[in-house]
Amino acid sequence: MMGIDKRSTRGLSLVELMIAMAIGAVLSIGVIGMFTANSETYQTLQGQTRLQESAIFALETMVRDVERAGYRGCASRNTTPFHTMATASGIPYESDLRIGLQVHDSVGDGTWIPSAAAMDNSLTDNSFFHTDFLTLRFIDDDEAYLTSAMASAVANPVVSIVDQGVEDVEAGDLVAIHDCEKSTVFKVTGTAAVGGGTEIQHAVGADASDNATLALAQTGNFELGAAISGIITRTYFVAPGAGENNQGDTPLSLWRKQNSSSSIELVEGVENLQILLGVDANDDGVPEQYLSAGAGVDMEQVVTMEIQLTVNSVDSVGGTLAPSWGCLEDGIDERTAQTCFSGSAIDGLLRRSFTRTVQLRNQ
Repeated sequence: MMGIDKRSTRGLSLVELMIAMAIGAVLSIGVIGMFTANSETYQTLQGQTRLQESAIFALETMVRDVERAGYRGCASRNTTPFHTMATASGIPYESDLRIGLQVHDSVGDGTWIPSAAAMDNSLTDNSFFHTDFLTLRFIDDDEAYLTSAMASAVANPVVSIVDQGVEDVEAGDLVAIHDCEKSTVFKVTGTAAVGGGTEIQHAVGADASDNATLALAQTGNFELGAAISGIITRTYFVAPGAGENNQGDTPLSLWRKQNSSSSIELVEGVENLQILLGVDANDDGVPEQYLSAGAGVDMEQVVTMEIQLTVNSVDSVGGTLAPSWGCLEDGIDERTAQTCFSGSAIDGLLRRSFTRTVQLRNQ
């Protein structure tokens, strides 16, 4: 019987085992490091993508409304709309079609210039006070056309029931009647079916927000072809969002309020909204300077608007910039101003500023 060669069955020595374990540990650390690096890279790329998508959506949404600001039908550039209320104080903020574009510039201490006192308290109480308010007013695209010329300036207009925009009109609504020469905002006091149309009633009332006159036109009359439209007022602002990020913090968001409806959260991660107005003092159609609304801008000279948004990644992904509170300085030419960073410590969010300049079509 052959014996077993003990040398051929010898195991690893302690030194060999330790070397093997060391090599395995190094390889494991390398694999874990690669995985961690790839994970961080993925999170960063995901944060950058989300940031850019949020900015694009926010800017495109705002630009569409800015281009419509002041639209009152084909009379948009011709005249200032007439209101049937006795005084300006009787015109609700949400329906003052005389002002198609309104910017409230943040002072940074919870006040704005011009004053935002006329706005809904839910906006000023909940908004982030380092950012601006942007309010845009225009008539609805849904129009109801008169079926015949009004018998007189004080008559009740009758509109076609087949046109959109009539079925939702009810007592208490403020609407605009308009043609290519004039427009008037009045309060609806009732509706009635008349023949093949709907009669829009507008009786006089005693309150400041009621009609003080029956006359819907200061001069002339509204003829066949005139239309009645609802008034849309949209206010954009920044306020804390409804959700939380991966650190349990509440991110700031871009919100929009339409007329008297509740505000809706449009985009998470928008932490700063700043508006600059392009002023054309020599009436050549080209702005000479960009100023904040707090600089006492003559709105009749404003031809463009610069929207600046600072957007973050919502979730912490290793960013190195502190939160931006939009420290744009007021000056002669604010287009050259730089965004400053101050305040809170680094929170790991990626940040980037986006700017869009928009031509005002109805100023």
